[in-house]
Amino acid sequence: MKQDLLRDLLAMPDICCIIGDSRAISEGFVNADEVKYEEAGGWATIENGSWHIHFQWEAVRSVRFVEAPSFCLGGKISYGIHYLDAEDQPVVRFTFSKLYDAAGTLDREKHARYEALKARYGR
Repeated sequence: MKQDLLRDLLAMPDICCIIGDSRAISEGFVNADEVKYEEAGGWATIENGSWHIHFQWEAVRSVRFVEAPSFCLGGKISYGIHYLDAEDQPVVRFTFSKLYDAAGTLDREKHARYEALKARYGR
C-alpha cells in the first residue's frame, strides 16, 4: 500500500518532497515527467533532476494524510502525506504545492487529487 501510494503521488504535478525535522529541512520539487523511483534492499530511491533521496522502507510504519494551517501559506490549509516511523516521526513527507492561486483560491483539481489519494489509501 505505502509503495503504491508513493508511485501514484510521484506521478502527480506540483508535489514537494520534504526530508528533515523542525531544525532543518530539505525540499525537492518533483517533476512527474522526470522522476525515477526504485526499490532495492529495503531502500527507496527517488531521483529527480539535480536531487535525489534514499530512505529505508523498513523504517516506515504508517502513512498519515495531513491537512493543517500553514504559516507559509498565510494560514491557509496545507495538504500533505507523511510517511512515519515507529515513534510517529516523519521519515519523508510530501506536500501538494501551488494549491492556491494569487487571489488565495484553492485549486479544486489539485485538491481533488489529494482527496482521491486519501479515499484510496487513507484510513
